[in-house]
Amino acid sequence: MPILELKCPNLECGKVYTMEKRRNMEYLSLRCPSCRQSHRYREWVNLSTDKPSKTPQNNVSTFVSQKDLETPTTPPDLPKLKKKQARITVRSTNEVITLNKEEMILGRGSDADIRISPQKRLTSRAHLKLCRGQIDGEVFYYVSLCSDRVNATFIGNDRLVFGSSRMLVSGDMIYLPDETLIFEME
Repeated sequence: MPILELKCPNLECGKVYTMEKRRNMEYLSLRCPSCRQSHRYREWVNLSTDKPSKTPQNNVSTFVSQKDLETPTTPPDLPKLKKKQARITVRSTNEVITLNKEEMILGRGSDADIRISPQKRLTSRAHLKLCRGQIDGEVFYYVSLCSDRVNATFIGNDRLVFGSSRMLVSGDMIYLPDETLIFEME
């Protein structure tokens, strides 16, 4: 997958982040860890593949076209990742699970990386996808739903919607239909 350099569309922030391009990313919302505002992917200025153009109505940089987003590029040299320990705590059992892969599936299925008790019938076999990314050499995690058929899932008071993802910050509570998880990062 190509590596993208994205600039936060918030004019007061404007930080540049590096992350791996994912399938259907143009339909996601990304949360800036600096200003903590969520922006649709299409609002972010893509410095690696797109040439920004000024829109006359708000003078904000936007992408030229959807075709430009699909142009393959060679990944830039990335700085070394600063190792941070991230973990999920299952509140009902106080079980602590270390997040040690780029992408982990959470669910009650036997093939899930993070297994929830099979008795928790409202949680899907493959419910959530937890992914690790990199921003300015810093490690971050974001979460998305695995399917459009999963039961309601919340991060704090924000409901997750299939096709979008949400960046996690330490202390976030993940409310599954019949389980509560706590995300922590050191």
